[in-house]
Amino acid sequence: MAHQAPDSFMEFEGYFQLKSYRNHAGGQNTAACRASITPLDKWFQHFIPVNLSHARHTGVLYNPIFAVSREKIRQYPKSMYEALLMEILRCTAKEHEGVAEAGHYLERAWKPMFETYRPLAFKCSGHFGQKKGDPNCCNQTGFIGLPWTICKEDRPTCSGLVQDSGWGTCIPADWGWREDRCPASITSGRAARHARRLGAT
Repeated sequence: MAHQAPDSFMEFEGYFQLKSYRNHAGGQNTAACRASITPLDKWFQHFIPVNLSHARHTGVLYNPIFAVSREKIRQYPKSMYEALLMEILRCTAKEHEGVAEAGHYLERAWKPMFETYRPLAFKCSGHFGQKKGDPNCCNQTGFIGLPWTICKEDRPTCSGLVQDSGWGTCIPADWGWREDRCPASITSGRAARHARRLGAT
């Protein structure tokens, strides 16, 4: 998917609702056609067969221009797309000027729907045991803002975070290297076996 800042992260805001909308700054505030289920996280769980925790880790992209393979589209049943279409078509009344809350929900659903699920490479900013508001890991400035970017107990160490440049990766406590940036010097032993399993080079 296109992104003007590849290393930035835009949160999947499960609490999001759209009760009214303006097409431009200073424009008239128009009542939106409400989705059949609100807020965003409840709507997502009802219409999209994707775990909500995955949506929180992938985040969203506010960009309707992207490429997706036929295989990724067909991983979901036709009935899901039909239900989404009917949800959008509910809001064709002229008084809403095409402002459908469900359309904004769907925009936020594309990335979680089609981005490859990578449970071993969740982006992180804090070690297991930290909490929202604690300082970022890896001797970086700033504070943890998203609780789901804190590593879980099975992969407790956040490694490689660079403030304003790139997220860290959650790794097991006994690994001394990053799974997404495996150095060429790793050629033997336990680390090499992990590298081959993950397809690293």
